[in-house]
Amino acid sequence: MLTACGGQPQSTAVPAPSVIPPPSVSSTPAPAVFAISGVVRASNGPVAGAKVAVLEQTPSAVAVSQADGSYILDAVSGQPFGMAPLVSASKPGYFAGIRFAEPEYRPISKDTQVDFSLEPLSFISLGEVVRAHIGGAV
Repeated sequence: MLTACGGQPQSTAVPAPSVIPPPSVSSTPAPAVFAISGVVRASNGPVAGAKVAVLEQTPSAVAVSQADGSYILDAVSGQPFGMAPLVSASKPGYFAGIRFAEPEYRPISKDTQVDFSLEPLSFISLGEVVRAHIGGAV
């Protein structure tokens, strides 16, 4: 026999168990990760403290060159537009170097070496015209 205060019958219903949905599963596999390593140099030898970065990559990949100019960082194979990762090296006092990790612009499929040769900045007075080679450009 059940009795209740206030003349209202008590509910004996059992609450439904909470349902936790399974985690969503992506149908696209995660992009492969490869190491990009190399050396940053200038005309006078290795460049320590240069910032080397894979551009337009999420999560970002940034390294700083060591005393011998060497660096290593991770790059994903799935870059924007299906091309090779674009890598930059920069340090105050030098022109930045930017190049594709794969000379033919294809996505990388293995660990890759990308070396940089930075050119020192030169002061150019206002109105002065200078013709010089910067890397492979004039």
